[in-house]
Amino acid sequence: MSQLLAILYRSEALVPQGGVKERQMLDLSRSDNIPRQVTGFLHREHDIYYQWIEGPKIEVDALFAKIMADTRHSRIKVLSRHEVTERSFPGWSMGYGNAAGCSLFDWAARHDMPLHPPRPEDILAFMKLCLSLKA
Repeated sequence: MSQLLAILYRSEALVPQGGVKERQMLDLSRSDNIPRQVTGFLHREHDIYYQWIEGPKIEVDALFAKIMADTRHSRIKVLSRHEVTERSFPGWSMGYGNAAGCSLFDWAARHDMPLHPPRPEDILAFMKLCLSLKA
């Protein structure tokens, strides 16, 4: 089995939430990620994206290079990059959430979780909670 890599990053969104460009980005990501065996979750909190991507190391590194060049967001900051033994989002080529359905800021306040700097394990726990609420 190939190594699995997970990357969590934060960036500033430069496209309108729920707009055509964001929907196109999600649709393309979902279809492109399937053959690459990449899974993950994208959360938008107002003008901030948090994204977790995971999969075979070579595929995740190639995808992240494309993400770094994407003009739909800026100020990308890697919060975590590490090998994993199992996926956090199996079966999701790209889950999506936003503050309207599951607010990171509200969740962080209720759990006394710092967002400056955010702890990757807290962001991942939040994303898993959001996904469980969709099920």
